[in-house]
Amino acid sequence: MKVEVLHAIGCEKCLRELDSLRAAALQFDPTVEWTEIDILAALDYAVELGVLRPPAVAINGALVFLRSLRPTRSPQRFASVA
Repeated sequence: MKVEVLHAIGCEKCLRELDSLRAAALQFDPTVEWTEIDILAALDYAVELGVLRPPAVAINGALVFLRSLRPTRSPQRFASVA
């Protein structure tokens, strides 16, 4: 499973949620391919995915978290799209 987290450098909310989200992804799939992407450095890719604001998460190339992330529900969300 490939997980891409699109975030803004210095975004307090993004930083708070990264560790919890990474832990949830690893809980679901210990071999997860985890990538953190600066949304400003990859603006075209973010637009292509449909990101409206960071943080956002794409799993296997599909945007799945469009709003606030909820790390406590993340393993179930990974299961629904993996």
